[in-house]
Amino acid sequence: MSKLFLSIAVRILLLLQMTNGFIQNINKLAPCSIVLQQRRSQILNNNIRLEPLFVTSSTPSSSSLPIHDIQSSPVSSLEDVYWDVDFDDMFPRLEQYQHLHPNEPMVPKKQEKLSAWVMGLRRLGPDRVRPEHALRLAYIGFQWKLPRSKFMERYREIRKNVKLHGQAYMMLLEIQDWISEQRVDRRQYKMNDVRYQYMVDLLGENWMKE
Repeated sequence: MSKLFLSIAVRILLLLQMTNGFIQNINKLAPCSIVLQQRRSQILNNNIRLEPLFVTSSTPSSSSLPIHDIQSSPVSSLEDVYWDVDFDDMFPRLEQYQHLHPNEPMVPKKQEKLSAWVMGLRRLGPDRVRPEHALRLAYIGFQWKLPRSKFMERYREIRKNVKLHGQAYMMLLEIQDWISEQRVDRRQYKMNDVRYQYMVDLLGENWMKE
């Protein structure tokens, strides 16, 4: 009888120890519970939108919304255009442009939205866009890097020197010869619209008149 009583007493003591440990753990978790409740109140009061932890095919993404549906700060760089504009809206435009202008990878500035989007893509590079987008761009032969252009190197050099030395720099014989060469290229259909626009920016609308 005494052995049975002793066994019951030991089990009661063990049960009390387990109960005390459980209560201590609850007390430790109480501050965390208070913090979570406070955070929940902040979210409800401030109408904070939480992003889903797991994105599925049915989960809407801000990158897939049209630009007018995105409530964000104004675009601060060309890279932002890629994220703010609907890829499925811009991709067909790029595909059509490349079909019509296979030898002109630089989209003219007059096509403002497409031009900015393409420049943003090139600045990001294939490793910083969505993989499925990179594959689609590769399929149509999109050029991530433009080939070096002697025209652009010369153009940038002239713009730089004009800022340093003023418009008098444009009167140098070598610069005038270069401008004459550009006029010849345009007349012989060797100059695309992008380069033509650069010449307009440099010399004005009447730059073809000697």
